[in-house]
Amino acid sequence: MRSNDPDARLAERALRERWPVPPDKLAGLVQVLVDLAESPATKPRERIAAVKALLAASKLNLDTLRVSMLAGEYEALSARLGALLGQPAAPAEGEGGGSCRLGGSDR
Repeated sequence: MRSNDPDARLAERALRERWPVPPDKLAGLVQVLVDLAESPATKPRERIAAVKALLAASKLNLDTLRVSMLAGEYEALSARLGALLGQPAAPAEGEGGGSCRLGGSDR
């Protein structure tokens, strides 16, 4: 985005590069881009860049939701499989659960 507004450029970059933006500031960043896209004073090139940044942010949100849904489905299927096999559900990653060895002896 080649906007003359440094805040708009920063907002676009933060969304595009997935900067860790506090939730209370995210709405402001999006609003800067919406204002830029809707302003009659905005040059066409800047308007297109703002709309692209908004669409990219929307896509990132959808991707995040998709991954979250898939993770939930995986955990549910893992628990069902464990129940069918008579095994306890495996702990989620990062919850401990000991070490896993592939083959070898139990020394």
